[in-house]
Parts: sequence; C-alpha cells; structure tokens
Amino acid sequence: MDLKEYFAATEDEASIRYQLHKNTDPYPDIEAALLSSAHIQAYIYKTGMVFPYFPAGDNEKETVTSASLTLHIGPEILYWDEKNNQVYKKQLSTDQTIELRPNSITFLRPKERFNLPDYIAARFNLRIVHVHRGLLLGTGPLLDPGFKGFPMIPVHNLTENTYIVRPGDEFINVEFTKISNTSKPIATDDNILELRYKKNRGKTFDYSFTKYIDKNVPNRRVKSSLSSVIDRARNSVDDVNSFIKKIRNYSFVGLFALLLAIVAIIYAGYTLTVSTTDIIDDARQRIDLCNIANDDIDKISNKLSDLEREITYIKQQVKSKEYEELSDTISQIESDIDSVYEQLNHQNGIK
Repeated sequence: MDLKEYFAATEDEASIRYQLHKNTDPYPDIEAALLSSAHIQAYIYKTGMVFPYFPAGDNEKETVTSASLTLHIGPEILYWDEKNNQVYKKQLSTDQTIELRPNSITFLRPKERFNLPDYIAARFNLRIVHVHRGLLLGTGPLLDPGFKGFPMIPVHNLTENTYIVRPGDEFINVEFTKISNTSKPIATDDNILELRYKKNRGKTFDYSFTKYIDKNVPNRRVKSSLSSVIDRARNSVDDVNSFIKKIRNYSFVGLFALLLAIVAIIYAGYTLTVSTTDIIDDARQRIDLCNIANDDIDKISNKLSDLEREITYIKQQVKSKEYEELSDTISQIESDIDSVYEQLNHQNGIK
C-alpha cells in the first residue's frame, strides 16, 4: 500500500487541509504531549502542518524518528562576507554548495513549510551530526501555534573549519507538542477570574531573509564578532603584503641612498627624530606586530641587519655636504613608508 497518495501533493492542497483543521482538532483523543512519530504523521496527513512530507517508500530513508521529524536545507541563504558585504541567495539548486565559514553566522531555512494549527507548537534544533561538527543553533526556537511560513535559522560555525552543505541535505530535527485543551476557559479557584486561551494572530511569515533583517535588526547586519576580528586581521595581512611589494619597488641603490642619507644626517649633527638603530628596531617591531610568516619578511630583516653592520664603516667616510644632495631622497622615501604604516595602524586601531 502506497501511503504517499494520502498526503498533500501540492502546497495548495496542504493549505486547504490546514484551513479545515486550523481551529478544530481532528484527533481530540490524542493527549496533550510531545507527539510520537505516528501522531506526527497523522497530523501532517490531516492538517498539512508540514509540506512537503511523504512517508518513506521501499528503499527510501524515513525522515520521521520516534519523536521528531527531520527537515532539509532549503534554497535560501544569507550571510556577510569578509568585506562586510551582504550575500543573499534564494534560488539555490541541489547541486550548488553552501560554505559555512569558520567563526561565522549563516542564515538558512528549511525546504519544508510550516502550517501549524492553533493547538500544536513546534521546536527544532540541529541534527546531532552538525552539533558534533561544532555548529550551533542555541536553544531550539519555539514556533507558536498558528505559525505559517519558513523560519529564518541562524547557524553558528564556532570552529576554525569550513563546512560545505547543500540544499536538500538533512538539516534540523523538529519536535511537535500538542498543547493543553484550548476550547474551555479555566476558572481560578475562587472563581474571580476566567482565563481563556490566547490564539496566535495567525500571520503568515513568508518573509524573505532581507525583510526579516530589515524588520528585526537595527544595524542591518548580523555577523560574528570573532569573524569580524579575523577578517580585519586578514585584511591587514593583505595590506602588509602590499607594503612588502612597495618596498621591493625601491632598488638596492635607493635603499643604499637612504642609508647614506641617514648616516650623513648623523655625521652632520642633524637631530633626527628617530635614530638609525630605532628605525631598524621599529621596522622589526612593525613586522613582528603583523605576525606574518613570510619569506619576504626574513629577507628584509636580514638586509636590515647587513645594513646595520655597514653603518660604522660608512659613517667614517661620509661628509656632511652629502646631506644636501640626499635629503630630498630620504624625505620622499620616509614619507612613503610612513604613509603606508599610518594606513595600517589606522585600520588596526593603533594610535
């Protein structure tokens, strides 16, 4: 017997079943409790509370467990990249990939739509395989009775690993709870108050992700603070690499001229704001500050050491008149280098 033909085949059909049983429980004898797999299927069949869902056929994996229903990743995602640009896609196919970046938040939604009657609530959380990977939803959000639409689900990747998922992958497990009797008011012991069930307003939450963000997030951006720090550090690395390339543009003659100018200034008694040794130490400290494991850094550091050893010899041979000829060169080169460092310090928040 093929049970699939008894379940809603289209979203319109599921909506019709929902409207018929939105306020009237078709199974009043089922107790108010966490629903079992049989009861979950019964309510889906009768009320269309989840669509699409079909019982597993031969050689198919059943998505209903003893007390929950497995839902799948849908075609809509939203996140902010390393440049703080919003990335929003809503028509992903099952052969496309979704990258969950390290230390990031990515918004996903299930493929299946909820149509919860006024007497059933739902709560969901990630499947255990995703939890073991270090992904997190926090405590599973509650979908109130009467919720209709697709929830927007933030997935936190708390690890340094990149995970790849696809639309159609198993995503969350949902549990359904039938709430206590809502048809009769409850009187207090002294009969002073008569308390009635407050129904959900019945709004349809078929919002796009961007509308959810516009509606609920004041600064229009949701990004992990750790991810932001990492992205800023990565951008600083890129800036330092650019600085290294700029240093390479100076010929050896230019660097040697810079050294001669510095020695000439010292020899002429000119007061420098930073001594030759301080310049070398400062360059090394700035390199260390960036914490970059790069062969180019070693080469530059070694060259600085070599130049430092030549200072004593050169100092004895340079005459003060050379300062006039080389002052323009040193001023221009120092200005260029300071400009690059000032830009880096500004980006890193260093004053």
